[in-house]
Amino acid sequence: MFDMPIDQSGLTLARARGWQQSGHSSVEDLVSAGKVDEYGFFIDSEGNKIGGNTWIEGMDTPGGSLSSGDWTTHVAGGPPKDGIPSIDNPKFVSVASSNDLQPREPVIGLEIAGEAKAYPLRILVWHEIVNDTVGGVPVVVTYCPLCNAAIVFDRRVAGRSLTFGTTGKLRSSDLVMYDHATESWWQQFTGEAIVGEYTGRRLQLVPSRLESFELFSKRHPRGSVLVPNDPGFRDYGSNPYVGYDASERPFLFNGELPDGIDPLARVVVLKGGEPRAISLELLRQRRTMTVDGVLLS
Repeated sequence: MFDMPIDQSGLTLARARGWQQSGHSSVEDLVSAGKVDEYGFFIDSEGNKIGGNTWIEGMDTPGGSLSSGDWTTHVAGGPPKDGIPSIDNPKFVSVASSNDLQPREPVIGLEIAGEAKAYPLRILVWHEIVNDTVGGVPVVVTYCPLCNAAIVFDRRVAGRSLTFGTTGKLRSSDLVMYDHATESWWQQFTGEAIVGEYTGRRLQLVPSRLESFELFSKRHPRGSVLVPNDPGFRDYGSNPYVGYDASERPFLFNGELPDGIDPLARVVVLKGGEPRAISLELLRQRRTMTVDGVLLS
């Protein structure tokens, strides 16, 4: 579904600039010296990846330490901090007034205290974060195109309502967010703060649906739909990641790949007890499954 059409030489130049600004040798020099591979990852004398990527130098980091892992798990994804801009003042129209969404287009459906809103992926793929309030609850609606993770969190932490932006970093090919108040870094997939003042804290998950606009509209005919603040700001409706699902491995992912399943296969994740992942293709074949007491269909 998605693709990252970036010229590899351009990536190398971007890495080199960030590395040199930090007072180090250029990536080209490190490659020539056999210390870094052509993608910017540090390697040993035998050419094996040993961790960190030169991209981690591209952004000032907040104080604090990682709650898990280390700095070598963070790489820059291409755009700089806020290069993929969050939506902080979202604009909505009624379901009845929405005329540019096809029935099967995916949206994140959210309902809290009787208020229902739909967040189309055609918009989130260009912004990844929407800071909003639904049913009186401050929420952050997030979407990582690289792992197709559509997750909503309550953005209240320690009595403070936070707002979030994009760091420009990836961790395990997943969006790393930051909060504007402390600039702590947060892993999108888990909602955990991994760097900064809030290290170790977790955002509370808010139930939501990744569904078609048609299904959302039938359940919430009086609901609201997110629309671009400026329709010309991005090429909304086009897909900047064409072909990504056919990639051999996730973008800038340097870890081990799973056995017995395509690394980019879609899965349904259950987190009630020990996390379980069920292949969407298997669920499609069986139509219904009960896993750990949960009915999937």
